[in-house]
Amino acid sequence: MSGTDPERDPGVAQIHDLLRSALVEIDRVLSPTGCRYFLAYGTALGARRHAGFVPWDVDADLYLHADDRPRALEALRTGLTGTPFAVQRPGDPGYEYLFPRVVLRGVHHTLIRVDLFPLEVAPDAAWLRRLLTALLRTTGKLHMLKAMDLAERRHYDRRKAAVARAAKAVLSVVPLGVIAAAHRALVAAARRGGSGATLVNSSGSYGAREYFPAPWFAGRVTLDLEGHAFPVPAPVDDYLTHVYGDFQSPPTPAQVMAELAFAREHYVEPLRSAGVLR
Repeated sequence: MSGTDPERDPGVAQIHDLLRSALVEIDRVLSPTGCRYFLAYGTALGARRHAGFVPWDVDADLYLHADDRPRALEALRTGLTGTPFAVQRPGDPGYEYLFPRVVLRGVHHTLIRVDLFPLEVAPDAAWLRRLLTALLRTTGKLHMLKAMDLAERRHYDRRKAAVARAAKAVLSVVPLGVIAAAHRALVAAARRGGSGATLVNSSGSYGAREYFPAPWFAGRVTLDLEGHAFPVPAPVDDYLTHVYGDFQSPPTPAQVMAELAFAREHYVEPLRSAGVLR
């Protein structure tokens, strides 16, 4: 780590180089298609606050409009051929999530990843939104527990690993496809209950903060992220305030050091061991 910048870690910086390359490839493939995609969560925050990645972040996030998802994923499947990156989709062997992500070929998908979170039409009624959030969280968690490889969850402590093993044992009698089908049915039911005025990340974990006015995703406003312009929700400050509250205030130095230590142990070192990082 630099002696002059405690937030700049060389290993994390190399991860950022790979993530930026992945985002540029995604933008190259999807931009001509007209598919709607936007920087999301910490990646949008980094573009707004740092004009780059948040210094301790180790993944990237995009929203992908659900109406465009089949076309976008097919474009990425073919368009990323010959690059270091590939798409992993729900149902792929060894993949535990109900949303797709772009990953680095040759390493486990948790180590270098750009998550493609689905933006779906949300129900108009507040009580239906609360119910939907609870049910989608449940199907997402069950699917993850059923499909994940515990050996790749290096950051789990003993207690969390034991709970996950117990859950996997209970879920052994439930076909994975049944959980995925239940999730899809919930999303379809939500769409029928909505006018399109509000969108929701159906794989999100922020509860009410996952519901967004549809006009935030109606145009193409961009922000610079390390020299490349990417589309963002607009107005981006309203979006970031909705998700994070006071997004301009940085965390404390102690929090930053803790985040960097976690990133080094669980991402930088495994990637160095795999020969991906120097």
